[in-house]
Amino acid sequence: MKILVIGPSWVGDMVMSQSLYIELKTRYPDATIDVLAPAWCEPILARMPQVNRSIEMPIGHGAFDLKGRWRIGRQLKQQGYTHAYVLPNSAKSALIPLFAGIPNRIGWKGESRYGLLTDLRPNKRIFQYYVERFVALASPKDAMLDEVRLETCPRPKLSVDERVQKQTLAKFSLTKDRVAIGMCPGAEFGPAKRCQMRTTPR
Repeated sequence: MKILVIGPSWVGDMVMSQSLYIELKTRYPDATIDVLAPAWCEPILARMPQVNRSIEMPIGHGAFDLKGRWRIGRQLKQQGYTHAYVLPNSAKSALIPLFAGIPNRIGWKGESRYGLLTDLRPNKRIFQYYVERFVALASPKDAMLDEVRLETCPRPKLSVDERVQKQTLAKFSLTKDRVAIGMCPGAEFGPAKRCQMRTTPR
């Protein structure tokens, strides 16, 4: 199997998608997995040993750009992918595997994707958690409800590059002798995802 994954656009979802790659490599140890994703996801994908390579998605999130998607698809056709897993829910995210002529295109029902995917899964809400939804795509459609449970889903586990780790410790004057806590309080969408600090008068 030579697999192309159309990856999520957001960092948290990209981390959770590793559960699918682990499951695919467990089922198909000789499979090659490439992931098409925004450039900012490349450092995360580089820490996933299951991923052969990340391919930068040059079209911005939300942009349709049919001609650009056609061009990317025709370039990827030369790679001879046998399977595509489309993780985003939009119709446009399923166009590149179609244009690339990938025969097996798997994904959830999503946004009007009839004809775009060859293995169209029903309503993704039959699984409560994103990790379950990703991992379920590795199972045959008629077996996924029996095979997938949150407690048995592979957990994401990013590899650690000790050289980069040492550089980061030096850059921020950190030491392993003390606990270091990293916080990323921003969010692209939704104030509920943002860390807010409020002060109240005493």
